[in-house]
Order: sequence, then structure tokens, then C-alpha cells
Amino acid sequence: AMIKYETNFNYKMKGKAGEIGLMQVLPNDKHIKEIVQNIKCKNTEKYCKGGFPDTTRKGKLSTFMTRKFLEQHKHYALETGIGELQFWKSEYDRFLYKKWKSVKDKFWKTVKIKLGSIKFIYHYNHGPRILNSKPAKYYGLNVLTYYNKLLGRSKYSKFKYAKNKSTSH
Repeated sequence: AMIKYETNFNYKMKGKAGEIGLMQVLPNDKHIKEIVQNIKCKNTEKYCKGGFPDTTRKGKLSTFMTRKFLEQHKHYALETGIGELQFWKSEYDRFLYKKWKSVKDKFWKTVKIKLGSIKFIYHYNHGPRILNSKPAKYYGLNVLTYYNKLLGRSKYSKFKYAKNKSTSH
């Protein structure tokens, strides 16, 4: 659903702010560079050295080299996007939940109700601040709409996490 919303499955799409890949990651974000440096790759792949992306210069993470690696390897750009989702989920659980649980804003209450257990996705597009631009503000709800459409559900059906049930035979 996020890929549908971000790029409509066009892996060549590049954003105005330098976003790349199906999930439109920003190679200049520190957490993206950290995610990329931990991807395992083959030494035979371009921009790969010692089993990991060669994304440092002079001992520091390089935005330029991170971008080159992700542009060369679309599947690693997708892996990076998934890693970014994990990052924001962790940030939400660790910090953002505390910040936003007491917000009295009507819109934020609506987001919490409609997104349920995936409300962290609201922060994926713009981090710890809530922006006023309509695309940023409605990002999580738009992703939910696409998700529900893919599953043939009504537009704002609340996401429900399917818990594993142990069964005995």
C-alpha cells in the first residue's frame, strides 16, 4: 500500500527532495544511511565491499555513495524502505507514542482511531512532527485507503493486526 501511494510501483521515480526507490527513501537522512550500511550484499555487486555497501568516505557515512548504491540496486532500495518502516515503528514505540498520546487535536484523534495499530505509519512520511501540508497530514490515512482497496475492504476499515492463534491438532 505504501509503494502504491508513493510511486504507483514505478521504481524509476525520483522525488523533488531526492527520494528514490519504490518507497521513496531519502539517502541524506542519517537513519537511512545507517540502514543501508547494514545491508548484506555480494562483493561482486557494484558499490559493495566486504559483504556490505561501500557507503563511507573518509570514515563517515556518505550521502552520495548511499544514493549511488540505492540507485544501482533497486531491490536494496526496497529493503531500505522496509527498514525505514521498522525504524519509525521503533521510534513511535520509544518516543513518539508518549508525545502524541496526549494530543487533544481532533485530527490526531481521528488518525489514532482509524489507523489503529498502524498509527506509527503516520510518522513515516514526516517524522516526529505533524506537518500542515495536506499530503503529509493525510499520509497515513491515504496509505490505509490503498491498503483497504487492495484487500477489497471499505475505504477506512480499521486495520486489525492478526494475532497468531495456537491451534492443537
